[in-house]
Amino acid sequence: MVFDRDDIAAAIPPEARLGGRIEVQGGSLFDLAPEGADIYLVIRVSHNWTDDDCIRILRSCRAAMTPGARLLIVEQILEPDPALGRPSGYRVDTHMMAMFGAARERTESDFGERLRSSVFVLERAIQAASPTGSWRQLRSEQRACAAQCRRPPWCS
Repeated sequence: MVFDRDDIAAAIPPEARLGGRIEVQGGSLFDLAPEGADIYLVIRVSHNWTDDDCIRILRSCRAAMTPGARLLIVEQILEPDPALGRPSGYRVDTHMMAMFGAARERTESDFGERLRSSVFVLERAIQAASPTGSWRQLRSEQRACAAQCRRPPWCS
């Protein structure tokens, strides 16, 4: 399923839905994510939002998830020390703050804090080749990742 804003969902033509194998639904992650998926894949979403809004989005996903479901997050990760990071990552960070106020790129530690606040367990972060995330696990100096998270078994 592709879940995105109503205008984005409406723009996906039927012929792009693999003969009906891809369902498209419009809505907002601030309300509630669709329930019952095995995997929730959130790509390049959190950098648009404040820390509190990120936690709201993560909690919406968590509320929709059944035991055993996974949350995969694909985002750019900043190095805590700008001298060690890629200049493009900090440029994007500055742009996000200028365009959206408190929105920003985050460090791995920042993501960990948001995930813990949303009652997720970060299982691993995979460094990817692209600073904006990638589907493949590759060695790279760039700090992008796919984070694999799960609901703790005690979470209801």
